[in-house]
Amino acid sequence: MSTSHMTLSFLVLFIFKFQDVTAFATTARHLCRPGQRNVLLEFKKVFEIRRSSSKLCNINGRIVGSYPKTESWGNNSDCCYWSGVTCDAKSKDVIKLDLSCSCLHGRFHSNTSLVRLQNLPSLKTLDLSNNYLYGQIRLWIGNFSHLTFLDLSSNHFAGQIPFSIGVLSQLTSLSLSDNQFSGQIPTSLGNLSHLTSLDFSSNQFSGQIPSSLGKLSHLTYLQLFDNQFSDQIPSSVGNLSHLTSLHFSHNQFSGQIPSSIGKLSRLTSLDCCENSLVGRIPSSFSRLNQLTNLVVNSNKLSGKFPIALLNLTKLSHLSLSNNRFTGTLPPNITTSLSNLEFISAYDNAFVGPLPSSLFNLPALTSIYLTNNQLEGSLKFGNTSSPSSKLRVLSLGSQVPGWLWMLPNLGYLDLSNNTFIGFETSTIRKLSSVLGHLFGSNNNFSGEVPSLVCELHSLRTLDLSNNNFSGSIPLCMGNLKSTLSVLNVRQNRLSGCLPGNAFESLRSFDVGHNQLVGKLPRSLVNFSALEVLNVESNMINDTFPFWLNSLQELKVLVLRSNAFHGPVHQAAFLKLQIIDISHNHFSGILPSDYFVNWRKMSSRESETNEDGSNLNYIGEGYYHDSMVLMNKGIKMELVRILEIYTALDFSGNRLEGEIPKSIGLLKELHVLNLSNNAFTGHIPSSMENLTALESLDVSQNNISGEIPQELGNLSYLAYMNFSHNQLVGLVPGGTQFRRQACSSFKDNSGLFGPALDEDCSDIHTPSSPPYGTLEVEEEEEEDVFCWIAGAIGFVLGLAIGCILSGSRLLLDETNKQAEAHQLVRERMKQLNKWTVEKEAMEEYITMFLVCSVFSLVCSFTLFLACFVLCNWTMNKLCIQSTNLFLFNGHELIDVLIYFCPSKHFNLRNLHDHEVVSFTWVQFNTLILFQILDASSFNEAPTVDGNADIKALLVFKSQVSGNNRLALGSWNHSTPFCQWKGVACGRKHKRVTDLDLGGLDLGGIISPAIGDLSFLKSLNLEDNSFGGTIPKEGLPSELGSLSSLEVLFLSKNNLSGRLNGTIPQEIMQLESFVQLFVNSNLLTGPLPKDVGRLKHVVVLSVENNRLNGNIPETIGDCLYMEELYLRGNAFDGVIPDIRNLRAITHLNLSNNNLSGNVPEYLANFSTLENLDLSGNNFEGVVPTKGVFQHSGKFSVSGNRNLCGGIPELKLKPCPRNVVSRTRRHSSNKKKIFIGVGIGIASLLLALLALEYGMGGKPSREGDLYSFGILLLEMFTRKRPTDELFVEDFTLRSYTESALADHVLDIADISILSGEVHKKIMSTIAECLKMVFNVGIRCCEQSPTDRMTMAQA
Repeated sequence: MSTSHMTLSFLVLFIFKFQDVTAFATTARHLCRPGQRNVLLEFKKVFEIRRSSSKLCNINGRIVGSYPKTESWGNNSDCCYWSGVTCDAKSKDVIKLDLSCSCLHGRFHSNTSLVRLQNLPSLKTLDLSNNYLYGQIRLWIGNFSHLTFLDLSSNHFAGQIPFSIGVLSQLTSLSLSDNQFSGQIPTSLGNLSHLTSLDFSSNQFSGQIPSSLGKLSHLTYLQLFDNQFSDQIPSSVGNLSHLTSLHFSHNQFSGQIPSSIGKLSRLTSLDCCENSLVGRIPSSFSRLNQLTNLVVNSNKLSGKFPIALLNLTKLSHLSLSNNRFTGTLPPNITTSLSNLEFISAYDNAFVGPLPSSLFNLPALTSIYLTNNQLEGSLKFGNTSSPSSKLRVLSLGSQVPGWLWMLPNLGYLDLSNNTFIGFETSTIRKLSSVLGHLFGSNNNFSGEVPSLVCELHSLRTLDLSNNNFSGSIPLCMGNLKSTLSVLNVRQNRLSGCLPGNAFESLRSFDVGHNQLVGKLPRSLVNFSALEVLNVESNMINDTFPFWLNSLQELKVLVLRSNAFHGPVHQAAFLKLQIIDISHNHFSGILPSDYFVNWRKMSSRESETNEDGSNLNYIGEGYYHDSMVLMNKGIKMELVRILEIYTALDFSGNRLEGEIPKSIGLLKELHVLNLSNNAFTGHIPSSMENLTALESLDVSQNNISGEIPQELGNLSYLAYMNFSHNQLVGLVPGGTQFRRQACSSFKDNSGLFGPALDEDCSDIHTPSSPPYGTLEVEEEEEEDVFCWIAGAIGFVLGLAIGCILSGSRLLLDETNKQAEAHQLVRERMKQLNKWTVEKEAMEEYITMFLVCSVFSLVCSFTLFLACFVLCNWTMNKLCIQSTNLFLFNGHELIDVLIYFCPSKHFNLRNLHDHEVVSFTWVQFNTLILFQILDASSFNEAPTVDGNADIKALLVFKSQVSGNNRLALGSWNHSTPFCQWKGVACGRKHKRVTDLDLGGLDLGGIISPAIGDLSFLKSLNLEDNSFGGTIPKEGLPSELGSLSSLEVLFLSKNNLSGRLNGTIPQEIMQLESFVQLFVNSNLLTGPLPKDVGRLKHVVVLSVENNRLNGNIPETIGDCLYMEELYLRGNAFDGVIPDIRNLRAITHLNLSNNNLSGNVPEYLANFSTLENLDLSGNNFEGVVPTKGVFQHSGKFSVSGNRNLCGGIPELKLKPCPRNVVSRTRRHSSNKKKIFIGVGIGIASLLLALLALEYGMGGKPSREGDLYSFGILLLEMFTRKRPTDELFVEDFTLRSYTESALADHVLDIADISILSGEVHKKIMSTIAECLKMVFNVGIRCCEQSPTDRMTMAQA
């Protein structure tokens, strides 16, 4: 019985357990909640995946390539198994979303994007780093209260951090680095009490660091480098007791380093470099016993070597360079800092001997002591284990001999110094592992030292740009099995090139020397040779066709020597750059000369891990460079791309026709055949050179026409056909239209639209007019019409119109007025149209019938009217060179309005359709055209051809390493599917062009103005610049009447926009958002900015704009965000009280002055106001936005007072009131003020000297007088923190006396609207005053000027 019970119990238990297991298995298979899956799918739809936007990412110390994680997300799969998604096994909720490095591209909006993720209530980790996301973070960020980890780094986010971020109280890690965030850090950040890691580096934050950061007691990692923070480093940083890493570098901090940092006993790394810190390194640093990395270079620190640092026994990296340290280096530095690996103290004022035991440090790798006043020389000590990467820079006039005997030295860089020679060594046991020696850009002279021949492991030797003479040492044959790179260019070497000395060379550069003889035939044995450069020598030889046996040869430069004879045919399989210019080559190039030049004919698939082709010729520590003629100028290629190709045969005596096989070089970028004797025609096969950017065939004897197909080469940005015998029509491509007249000079037979009015000297009188229309008329009829028209024009027109159409004109007066307006609008869209003779005759016949029907008109008047019609039709419809030609389809649209009752037929020559209209109305149309013919131009086409042409022209002027990103821009792909291009659904015209973040270079082509339907243009975060139009930004942007959004910010990678903002851009009333920040725009902000009636966001910050802020900016009533920070605007804030919608106003870091407008306190919508870094004065309001210190900043304005207590400003005197500056005679006021000031001081000193008892010290009184004078006019005191050591008030004033007196003068001296014309007078006056003060403060009493002289 008991057994059966037990069995039954076991079965029941088994069944229940089996159900649990089944349930668990089911749960494991179906974890994802449908609602959360839908949220993720909606989030996915917001962003675009761009594989071409991939980048390399650092994931936990590993460099990996990005890949699109969201591609695995589908409707029918479990979201918990999607890439980047992690779910909680129990709650089934999504708890982690990691989409870092996912090729995401798109904008964050307030009602989409990140806001959708609010519906993931258990989300704790969100990582969107290393993508191409942009937009602003708004208040909704506070809804993610469960987040513990948030990483938005390495994107393109902008704007300010909202105050609501302080609600994320569970955060332990927050990273917003490498974006474009601006404004101040909100004080609410201090509420994130669990935060352990905070990274705001590489943004545009400004203002003070809030002291509330001192509340983050668990913080271990704080990164604020590469921003624009100012003022002092807050002492509250010393409260972060768990901090291990603190980086403040590359900001604008001033004041002293807080001594409270010495309390951070766990700190291992401190970096404060590239700021304006003053004073000494605090003695409290001696307590930082865990510190391994201390970087304070490039500040204004002073004093002697900080003794406190000698207690930091774990210190391995110390950088004190570019400061004002004085005194000697402590002799016990090597015993105290035994773990030191890197020490840099260059650009200081250290004196005395070098520590003799400096090289005894076993871990030392790098020493930088240049630009000090150190004495003596380094002695070779017991260096048991020196670094293999030791760099010794400018330690003396000669390279010390013992340096070559460091047993583990593998890399030595002596370049870019002032060495003049090598010290000989008595010990001949040289380093056996030194593999790379760089000595370029010094003052070495004499022969190349033979000691390099004994460095048997040497692979790279670069001695370029020195004064070496003599021949290349033959003993270097000892290195033939190891030496891979030899660069001795730009010296004075002579003799011949050695033979078999360098059989292992990969790169051989001996350019710009005095070498003679021939190229050694033994070069054919250099099987690894990739680069051979012998330019600018005196080598006398024939063309080295035998070099085609070098299978790896990529660059061959023979320019400017004495090579001669024919250029024999050769097959260079990997040659990508050949320059044989400026020699004496002659003869004819065979038609098939370039058949076997494989590298220039097809691109090899060589890509990096990130999918790019940015490989360079070179290896390891060394990359090859060269100078090349490109686009008419000498261009230095600091590195040579593997995909870059060029062919330069210019400056020789080559003749015959240009080989047709030139068309095989489809990957050629630069072609220069100028200054030869080529004849014949330009081969039409050149149309295949689709990658060509620069073409020069000038100074030849080429005849015939320029092939029309060249107009289709979209990359071709430069061409020169001058000084030939070319004739015919110049191709009509936009690239040809934009060339200078000099490109076609001395070709008298050329004509066409590409030669504008400025090139009239190139036109030939006999050339046929472009687009003429053949009309068959009898000569007698032409003569008769012109004579009759001259006699009866006025009378015939008046009577004919009155008698024939008076009733119609009276009945349809209103309609005619509307018709005229319609004609004006429609005629601008018309193209060519013609009228056959039979249509004209029918028109004349109907004209006669209508005239007789109205009243009997005299034969003379009828004849005059008849002649008028003929003359008008001939003038308007036939002579197309002067006026316009109509298109039949467009004519129907215009004239269909004129078809009531009486009509006649006009046959369209293109499609033979019949158009009906009354002759009076057509007469009116003709008359209107006569009166207003000058207003009509050839109109653009209504299809997408204009857009295609504009985009291809834009592409042709794009350059840079990543221009292949526009590879889809070709005729084989519909233009609406080109990368970054979006078209409207109905008209199929380009409405959006998004090329942001593609690293494109070149110029912004004016052809962009032809995209007449464009609404949004995004070119931000590229490298546009280079050779740009006069304005920097093309004024043609002003023709985009539909443009609403324009992003041109951050074009500062390799050449910035450099010009003024064209006034035409400011006349686009359609603008909603305009971003041109972070460029180099100059000049004033155009006054027409007030015409941007609908603009919501305007950002011109971080440029070089100057002048007053236009008053008209107050007319932009819809403005919500205005960013003018980081320019040179001056004057007062204009009246902007009408900007009632403003939420963000940033005017910081300019030269603005005057009072802070009180009406700013009345802006109820204002969330952030930044007026810091200006010259404002007077009272700071205390109402509205000025009540909350986290919403506004006025730091860096030294003459402000009052405000809320948190500002810690000085109290305002009772008599200080806000006042309006008056336009009075400022010049007179300044002279009176200066005179009264000096007189008052003189009287005071005289009273002191003669009114008191005792015998006064006249020299002492003069010194006091000088000090008081300097204090009065600079508003600084000798006791200010700015003045330390030898930097005094006197030296401060003296340093500015030459050109900067206005910069140090008290701002109150310049109160009022000072006109620029009297600025120089003010400066001269101040110079006289300051000079008196300086001479009265001479150190020696005998050198001081007398009171009479003063």
